Amino acid sequence: MPEKVEIRLFGDTGLLSGNSHLLRTRKSALVVAYLAFHLDQKVPRERLRRLLWSDRADEQAAGSLRRALVDIRKAFLEEDAATAFEVDTQSLCLKESVVSSDVVIFEQLLAAGDEASLAQAADIYKGDLLSGIDIPDDAFEEWAGNERRRLNASASHLVEQLSLLATSETSFQNAISLATRLLASDRTNEEAHRSLIRIYLKQGRSTAAAKQFSSCEAALKEELGVAPEEQTVLLIRSAPEEAGSLTASDTVSRHQKYPREASPAQTTLSKTHRNSWIVAVALCACLGIIGALFFWPDQSAQSEEPASLERMAFPLPEKPSIAVLPLVNLSNDPGQERYVDGLTNDIITDLSRFGDLAVIAAYSTFGYKGQTVGIQTVAEQLGVHYVLKGSVQKEGNKFRLNAQLIDALSGKHLWAERYSVESDDIFGLQDELTKKVAFAIAGLGGSVVHDRLSLAKQKRKVDLTAYDYFLLASEARFNLTPENITNAGELCEKAAELDPQFSRAYMCIAFAKYLGWLYGWIEDPDTALKTGFAAAKQAVALDRSEAEAHWILADYYQITGQIEEAIDSYKTALALNPNHADVMAEWGWNMIFLTGDAPEGVKTVKQAMRLNPYHAEWYRHGLGNAQYAAGQYEDAIATLKTIETHVLDSRVAFAGSYAQLGQMKEAEEQKAFILGLQPDFSIAEWLVRHGVTEDANVAKHFREGLEKAGLSDGPAG
Repeated sequence: MPEKVEIRLFGDTGLLSGNSHLLRTRKSALVVAYLAFHLDQKVPRERLRRLLWSDRADEQAAGSLRRALVDIRKAFLEEDAATAFEVDTQSLCLKESVVSSDVVIFEQLLAAGDEASLAQAADIYKGDLLSGIDIPDDAFEEWAGNERRRLNASASHLVEQLSLLATSETSFQNAISLATRLLASDRTNEEAHRSLIRIYLKQGRSTAAAKQFSSCEAALKEELGVAPEEQTVLLIRSAPEEAGSLTASDTVSRHQKYPREASPAQTTLSKTHRNSWIVAVALCACLGIIGALFFWPDQSAQSEEPASLERMAFPLPEKPSIAVLPLVNLSNDPGQERYVDGLTNDIITDLSRFGDLAVIAAYSTFGYKGQTVGIQTVAEQLGVHYVLKGSVQKEGNKFRLNAQLIDALSGKHLWAERYSVESDDIFGLQDELTKKVAFAIAGLGGSVVHDRLSLAKQKRKVDLTAYDYFLLASEARFNLTPENITNAGELCEKAAELDPQFSRAYMCIAFAKYLGWLYGWIEDPDTALKTGFAAAKQAVALDRSEAEAHWILADYYQITGQIEEAIDSYKTALALNPNHADVMAEWGWNMIFLTGDAPEGVKTVKQAMRLNPYHAEWYRHGLGNAQYAAGQYEDAIATLKTIETHVLDSRVAFAGSYAQLGQMKEAEEQKAFILGLQPDFSIAEWLVRHGVTEDANVAKHFREGLEKAGLSDGPAG
């Protein structure tokens, strides 16, 4: 059997090798790169034209793509070219039976997760994605940049996992080589530093470990103005005395209160106990560097009534699960309430960015705001292992924060401290707190996007009045009435005027325009659509790390028929914040229109409901639609019956489900509700508003059910 054509996308290694010739043009190379990245998948020609020839008219772009394909075929040997491509008038596909892609193999090896596979994956990652190719089109550069950051994060996680598992010389050398490559492109990559320290210690090279720690400490201080994370310090303190004497810096001395890293014998503790330690240390570390420390009496001996696994309303997740209760405002000024709530939200948001934790959504935890409720009750009702609670008090220019971490299953207070920051700037406290939470959890748990460090360094202060407008708007936009949505948009327009660089203000404007357009609450929908789309793009441009900005941009791509862009934006949003229940719920809902995978849509919405047990009703609108699309008509009806306030989409799924089951009386009732909401309801228009074409299977399925219910493409009788 002939060898496969190898396509190498990592580093500056040349795109094709093996049974092939060199490609002649840069854009031909990028077409091959994109197809190899999506090996065995049909890639729409239109998507490639938009990515690489966005500055040309459609006909010119199509001609350029055809010429590139001629060049690409010539790069393959004749026998390979005949079988490597599956081509039709709409799409292109590069076949895995003929071609191998280092990116695809890399991700397959990561999924395997064993030492040998991870060692091989480390050897494959030769550098950043397409680092040796100058990319001429902004659209392709944006796609490549997002994937480059994702894969770099995977490589950073990989090298630390491999350093933990490594027992063979091959694993050691591959991990060292990968860590060195990662540090060459980002000297602040603490996972790579930590991996080298761990490997050097395993090899008995304590002096090398100490030097690596010093290098890590210097890079973080010079580039970011921060000290190494607690787990890095714990690791170097496990070194023999000769290494310890070389690392007796101020950083180490600041962390004397932390225990040494567990010995090999201690690491045989159960996964549950290890996870308990991870979460406890992570959340302790997250607050350990804010302002001046005030000693608080040791709370570790205190305890609550333990929560019962049997009484849990939901099964406990396999990974550590945390609920952050609303911080209590102890200030005499009620006007501080919104800022305290904003602080709580930001803690939850930053914790949610890390997929190795299960973080309950703010919508659910804020249900406990103002209530006196036991930790046991919170844990059982939300189905979590850990609860973080605390309070904030402002006195003059001083903010004081009290925080406690409780293991709800044992009832023990694992940690309690009091901190103070001398500043009248709430963002100084908020940004530092959320950053340290995120860094601590990421370092101990794994998957972290390392450009978070650079983004944190670049993060700017927000005008306090603009932020206040944003908080007011946020309250309004999640209470769906025409007046609230209009009010939210106006408030965020004021925020953007005060602070033109405030990404979340534009994000909120985009949401308000979208919701007004979607529900017909805006008199000039075309202008609203144009204005909102521009605001969504501006929000992403100002802060590409903001998951909600990518989420709203996905909505605009979907309703304008840009399906692939919508899918990419949803995936980017969830890559940035894997625990964002709202994004997950809407992605599951819209997955049925964008990908046609209704069963996966049902599963995804249900996952979102688990992260947000006291979710808003629109989750069930989405679940009902997904269940209808999956042919689960009885389940859809059962879901939709629990909704108190219906919208057009929920009535559509209701009518279709009843009609498909032959329950025509109930279907007629739902038809009447639909026409009451929209007298000129049109099936075709409804499908267009969801970005789906009539030839899609999901469109045919919805049309079938709605026509059975007596609805049509115009005013129905």
